[in-house]
Amino acid sequence: MTERPKERSLLPKWMMRPQMLVALSALLLSLCGLFISIYEASLIRQSQRAATWPYVEIGASLSAGRVTIWVENTGVGPARIQAGALTYKGELQEDWQQLMRNLGGEIADSVDIYKSLINGRVLPANSEREAIFALTKNSAAEEKMIMLIRRAIRSGDLDIYVCYCSVYDECWRSSLQHLIGRTRGDADSGVSGEVSDCDAAQRSRI
Repeated sequence: MTERPKERSLLPKWMMRPQMLVALSALLLSLCGLFISIYEASLIRQSQRAATWPYVEIGASLSAGRVTIWVENTGVGPARIQAGALTYKGELQEDWQQLMRNLGGEIADSVDIYKSLINGRVLPANSEREAIFALTKNSAAEEKMIMLIRRAIRSGDLDIYVCYCSVYDECWRSSLQHLIGRTRGDADSGVSGEVSDCDAAQRSRI
């Protein structure tokens, strides 16, 4: 009668020792605890970011006698404005005065505007609307300029955008034309969305 060959264990003998099994079980539990801690830390970071998420909107109030361009932070965290820019027909404008000269020529020097600097500002969470540009009709020149600005905004030739970041250096872009397009149901208009940073963003003196 031939003897059957002894069945070999799939595990080395040293791994079958009780103390080794206890050590391996402890190591497995430690690794599980480590992964759970990393996952919990990730959830906490996401919660902290969500609790400080800013959302900046740029809008315009247009009437026959006045144009007001405003900005507000409707998010739950402060917004650090890193860059603000004016564009007209896709071209960067140096400031409001250059924009109005491109719109109305010499009459730009005859109008009295209100302006507030936005570059470098920090907008608190749930801030009220703040005017960054306003022009009121007090003369024929101002009436004409208001008409030209309204026309440029409605046609999409005039846009204002900002690049802003949260306290965690997560950054986004927002624009006037995006808000206008959203109210019309056109989500693809204007500049909007998350960006890696604002370093390359264009800047006007606004």
